[in-house]
Amino acid sequence: MTPTELLSYIYDNAGRIQFYPDVRILIPTHLMTFVEQHKHLLKDKVHLAEVEQRSKIFRSQFLAWTKTKQPAAPTFRLVDAEPTDEEGYCFSCGIGVNSDVFRCATCTAALLEAIRPRIGNAVVPDCLRGHSDA
Repeated sequence: MTPTELLSYIYDNAGRIQFYPDVRILIPTHLMTFVEQHKHLLKDKVHLAEVEQRSKIFRSQFLAWTKTKQPAAPTFRLVDAEPTDEEGYCFSCGIGVNSDVFRCATCTAALLEAIRPRIGNAVVPDCLRGHSDA
């Protein structure tokens, strides 16, 4: 399991990121044992202070897309980053990632936070999760 997959799993099961008064991942009680066993995956991997800033950018992109009524989803890329389509780099910010993921854990958390209010408790589609199950 990668940090991205763990974050996606937490979000799929009603987890959230709290920004105020301090930044932290809110984990549902029924996941505590599972997350405790995998917490090493999140240590120094998710920059929670960055998640809020990136989620605002992605939310803005998402809301702009919903107004266009275009069928293709937005790409969710950071404007000031140098994103790349090359394997081994985060699609949103361009930093190096394992070749088996599409986005870094920080961008994945930001994207999940950005779109969650718009989809309620529905499961996030694989195409928006930021990782590949292949």
